[in-house]
Amino acid sequence: MSEPHIEVLSRNRISRSTVILGVIPVTLFSGLLVFALWQFLFWIAIGVLALLSIGALYLIAIALIDVRRRWIHAHVVHLGEHGVVDAVSWRMLPLALPAPHVTVREDKETEAELDKNIIDLWKGGRHSYRAIAEDLKTNYPRVQRVIAEHKKQQGIA
Repeated sequence: MSEPHIEVLSRNRISRSTVILGVIPVTLFSGLLVFALWQFLFWIAIGVLALLSIGALYLIAIALIDVRRRWIHAHVVHLGEHGVVDAVSWRMLPLALPAPHVTVREDKETEAELDKNIIDLWKGGRHSYRAIAEDLKTNYPRVQRVIAEHKKQQGIA
């Protein structure tokens, strides 16, 4: 029959004498260490308990922060690309707000004067709508619209 073997932290077979040569010195050193520190055992215990209590408080704080974060976000249901639903008020919230639409309203006199200047420049030989828009610091669609209305009133095709 084969002799049973002892494995220590690996798959390599080691002999019994190696284990004995390793265990005896470690046991003796541990016993000597306990004997030397016996008078400080009370303070060591207090230090270990303090470290354990600090670790426990840290874990409790992390757990409370996580629970609070989840509680705050619990009413928001994400719907992917469609946005989110606020479950408390049952409102659909978009992921992003649409771009603002800015409309500048000028008074009637200023608009009428600008329209007259557009027509005057066009009648004066400026047939480039972009050049007229740049000269009067207005936009191209407005120049197009004003000239198209003028042509329609004059019966020009």
